[in-house]
Amino acid sequence: LHDRVECLKDIIKDNVKGCQDDGSFDGRVRYELPQDEIKLSEFFNLLEARREELKIKDYTVSQTTLEQVFIHFAQHQH
Repeated sequence: LHDRVECLKDIIKDNVKGCQDDGSFDGRVRYELPQDEIKLSEFFNLLEARREELKIKDYTVSQTTLEQVFIHFAQHQH
């Protein structure tokens, strides 16, 4: 599992400039992707092309909510 997760992370980092790991854990990979760096259709194609190989059960892509923006902002204040 660890090797597949790391491979998926590498694929995302190699294909989406400016992406940030947003708390991946327990076999779940969560990234923040800049909207202007990749089209959603390209991202879906990227995941689907490797889905069987990496044994990806499911995935979701969602827009950041205003609440998530505030939480992220608050977490990064010093």
